[in-house]
Amino acid sequence: MVTSVHGRQQIARLWNTYMRVYDRLGRSVEYRRMQASVKLALELPSRGLCVDLGCGTGYSTLNLVGENRSVVAVDTSPEALVHARAKAPKVDFRQQDALEFLQGTQNATVDRVLAVNVLYAMHDGEELLRQIYRVLRPGGLFVFADPIPSMDPKRVLFANYRWRWKENNFAKAFALIVADTWLAARILMINREILKLVGTGSYRFRSLEEHIQNAEEAGFKVRSFGPVYAAQANFIVLEKPAGFGPDLVGARGRDAA
Repeated sequence: MVTSVHGRQQIARLWNTYMRVYDRLGRSVEYRRMQASVKLALELPSRGLCVDLGCGTGYSTLNLVGENRSVVAVDTSPEALVHARAKAPKVDFRQQDALEFLQGTQNATVDRVLAVNVLYAMHDGEELLRQIYRVLRPGGLFVFADPIPSMDPKRVLFANYRWRWKENNFAKAFALIVADTWLAARILMINREILKLVGTGSYRFRSLEEHIQNAEEAGFKVRSFGPVYAAQANFIVLEKPAGFGPDLVGARGRDAA
């Protein structure tokens, strides 16, 4: 696991580089389809507090925005937050680690938590789940997507190609595919570096079964799950069961007590 200052600086530089091209992913069909699934699953309340963990350049955050809702979004990349603030100027964007943010949030004060492609990059994903459970109100939802262990970015690219041909005439499809390929080439180079971090133990891809087991151990009820992003990511909706007090810390916490 990368714990040295030098190692953390390397990771920070990697993500800042990624965010310079990541914002263009929002134009890809598979990414837009995933975001549509996110918005539908959130079942957003008319009022309340919603949180986006690891918000990146703000595409997922836009799903949370509403006239009477408060939205807080956190990310450690200053490069990402520049793009995010431009998309949603009324959102409270913070340059902060997701776990640190949650640890500083009061019990049962959040209505929705969203995390797209975040859990695999957390050193302690199980603790993150416990903290999300703690800050959610009873009946609150945690919606997240995370890459599968055998994730292959090329499958996403080829799926986008198929959608381009299906949705456009020849000339427009060809132009879009050329643009997709240029973007994919840059992203694939960065993804190789991210996959190296998975090999060191800094990042960890979890199976669907592991995600569900960890969620249930934290106290969540699993509402739904399935594949998104050309079946290269798991999409899971968790609910904090209603009828419990705000001090409930999850099944494992209760057992320990």
